[in-house]
Amino acid sequence: MPGIIDTGNHGEDQVTNVALPFPYMACGTNHTSINVSVNGNAQFTTSDVDYLSNTCLPWSGHDCTIFPYWDDLRTDDNSGCTGYPGDTCGIYTSVSGTAPNRIFNIEWRAVYMDQPDQKANFELRLYEGENKFDVIYGTLGEGNSSATAGVQSCDTCFAPYFCNGSGGSPTGGWTSTGPGGACSPSPTPTPTATATATATATFTPTPTATATFTPTSTPTGTRTPTPTPTPTATRTPTPTPTPTPTPTPTPQAGSFVIGDLDAVVGTKVTFWGAQWDKANHLSGGSAPASFKGFANVLTPNPPSCGGTWLSDPGNSCNPPDTVPAFINVIAASSVIKSGPVISGNGPKMVIVKTNPGYGPAPGHTGTGTVTAVICSH
Repeated sequence: MPGIIDTGNHGEDQVTNVALPFPYMACGTNHTSINVSVNGNAQFTTSDVDYLSNTCLPWSGHDCTIFPYWDDLRTDDNSGCTGYPGDTCGIYTSVSGTAPNRIFNIEWRAVYMDQPDQKANFELRLYEGENKFDVIYGTLGEGNSSATAGVQSCDTCFAPYFCNGSGGSPTGGWTSTGPGGACSPSPTPTPTATATATATATFTPTPTATATFTPTSTPTGTRTPTPTPTPTATRTPTPTPTPTPTPTPTPQAGSFVIGDLDAVVGTKVTFWGAQWDKANHLSGGSAPASFKGFANVLTPNPPSCGGTWLSDPGNSCNPPDTVPAFINVIAASSVIKSGPVISGNGPKMVIVKTNPGYGPAPGHTGTGTVTAVICSH
């Protein structure tokens, strides 16, 4: 459901306090308002407009915050605003449903600071009587390349969805419970793979998400919104929109691999190194010693649960020179070698928070901690 009411947020580095139509439970307190930042986050207890700290979560000192799409954005008049209702950027709200089962919709119609001709269109939805929210993505000109998404209760309790190109997909959307009380751990956000938003002329989220986080709650039900790709909807009278093409996932140059028995949140893992076969545990048996942990041919590409992959021995598989703070990793149950070719499967995928020390030579071991199970086939 798109926003209808203008919150007055039309600028750069601006935070606007928005009254909620119903109390929303977050961090153990019923809140009656929320501070929405032009830079794509919603804060219950703080009102910081900072975007320079836009790195991976946590955002220190900012308890009780939802990050639909945290990036350096603006909502004042720019060329990229053309095609939004009234050719105007801003943050808009609406209410769908009836009490006691209402949903409060907050829609960002923004552009990027560095590319004001590119749209950043997304929506946050808060559920009445539930500690639950949805994030739905429309047109995001820069994808997740420099953005952060997730939820944070406090500095030690947070759940990232994506950060600077790693993690979930910036298409479709995701669902999570809200920030917990007494700094209770925030659960892994769950992509709303089949959810659709009520169609409008401008909000055109992808109908199916490409990310596949392991659900911590079932993202279905009659109240779960459903993104519709139809850019010519007629529910809200608006000028004829500019159709937005469905984003296509970008193929990867490869993926690191761990053993499927190690694909458990909190487990310390080795995703690259000379002793990969000894450090990883596979339900299908031992891996060949020549496999060092990087798959350079993926099927499908980008990878998904149930796919397969190929690799060359040692570092001839051309692993990347560096790794970011969070990476998507395949969890294999079987790795075999036939001649010079190594092959494997991928029944699971996880997100790993990486440690310092990685290098493309097998002697520079890549290690980290599993922070989320993306999917399990």
